[in-house]
Amino acid sequence: MDGRKGLQHGGLLQGNPVDADPWGPENVLLFGVGPITGTSFPGSRINISGKSPHTGYLGDSNAGGHFSAEMKFAGIDQIVFEGKADKPVYVRIVDHEVEIREASHLWKLDTWETSTAIRRECHDHTVQIACCGTASVNGVSFGNIMTNHARALGRTGMGALMASKNLKAWHSAERSGEGC
Repeated sequence: MDGRKGLQHGGLLQGNPVDADPWGPENVLLFGVGPITGTSFPGSRINISGKSPHTGYLGDSNAGGHFSAEMKFAGIDQIVFEGKADKPVYVRIVDHEVEIREASHLWKLDTWETSTAIRRECHDHTVQIACCGTASVNGVSFGNIMTNHARALGRTGMGALMASKNLKAWHSAERSGEGC
């Protein structure tokens, strides 16, 4: 293990009240990468944790792919989403600048359509996106999060937790002056 799970679970224990409602705004959603992510050492993965809407206990899922490396290259080891947005949003972090964008037009789209729409808005087909799909936004307790059309964070309903925060997607990049 490269440290990502320890960071995640520590953050979850510190950030979540013991009696947090798994569907409630007090339930934190954590995305994290370990110290070797983005290096040539094998095993670059992203880990997502929160209190599972499906089980009511620890929710934890991970996946490989390029999203984790892009997150690390942008200088992000962990991001914690707290609370709940008033309306559907997606978060864009580029060059350490955080922008919260309205996402009502994305809310009913599946993960493939969501990623495609955000890439189109950004004029950048290489943007690495994590998003939840239609099952999650419709309250399926085991809904997942997808990155890059092919990498599923499909355990314990972290997509349902993401949707319960009105968070449709997020992406990060280190791209001075380029893209979205």
